[in-house]
Amino acid sequence: PDVIGWLGELVEREVIAPREQGRFAGEDEYTFRHAIVREAAHAMLTDTDRQLGHRLAGEWLTKVGERDAATLARHFERGGESARAVSFYLRAAEQGLEGNDLEAALAMVDRGLSCGAQGESRGLFHLIAAEAYRFKGEPAREQSAALSAMQLLPRGDTRWCIAAGQAAIASGKLGDRTRLESVARELIELSGEGQASGRMVVAAARASIPLLLAGLRGPAEELLVHVNDHGDRVAWSDPGVSAWIHLARGTHAAELGDPGNALLHMQDAAEKFEEAGDVRGACAQCSNIGWTSLEVGETEQAEVALRAGILKATALGLAH
Repeated sequence: PDVIGWLGELVEREVIAPREQGRFAGEDEYTFRHAIVREAAHAMLTDTDRQLGHRLAGEWLTKVGERDAATLARHFERGGESARAVSFYLRAAEQGLEGNDLEAALAMVDRGLSCGAQGESRGLFHLIAAEAYRFKGEPAREQSAALSAMQLLPRGDTRWCIAAGQAAIASGKLGDRTRLESVARELIELSGEGQASGRMVVAAARASIPLLLAGLRGPAEELLVHVNDHGDRVAWSDPGVSAWIHLARGTHAAELGDPGNALLHMQDAAEKFEEAGDVRGACAQCSNIGWTSLEVGETEQAEVALRAGILKATALGLAH
């Protein structure tokens, strides 16, 4: 019962030390003075007590407002609370992706899957992995993860649509026309069923781009009909949706031999990605603006865009 007394004793013996600046308001906090002492103390616990300690630590940290999802996930995993660990690993993976720490995001995906994530949660881990692999420049892994997400997520919901768009983009990069056409057919079927959400429009727009580049104009234009019929209505309040619509329309204009119109759409797409806070998407647009600028003979503008892209990509660690 004399916790305060024992803490004081341990401080005197220089085993632990008070934290000068605590992380949680109204709480006295202590830290081990040396990592090796912490590891030794941890190892001296019985397996049962160690598991209980991690579970109690996770519950206490949740109560006082710990924001580091990875920390919470590790405590619940070691505390034998796999289901709770999965939910926090999912949040940690999302945090890694949002913070552009792709390796951390993938590490959290691996931990969440190893904790036994099932159903939609498993699908969301695969979806996050697909996005990370996209920006790591690994299209084969991107495609595999996106297809897994499509199988696990409810067909037609927002996250399924994101996965379908990812699968289409990756299939296009790989030259996998069979898979690209298969994903496109699913999206065309959904569009015929009256699906008109922002994410469905984005999925259709994203899929149309590799279809156009692969010369599959028929299914691409079917999807663009859906984009044009519903895009402006769902995009007015969402710059992220608007960005993909402009990118699809710009690609279509380029394929129709209208580089001037293509350039305007690519510039609008870049502005919308910036407005949406999608720094990776905005970075990728630099190459599209550079390419379309060259197509209309604006070589100086092309160089400015491409050099800006190199600087942004370097700063973001997007080597590919």
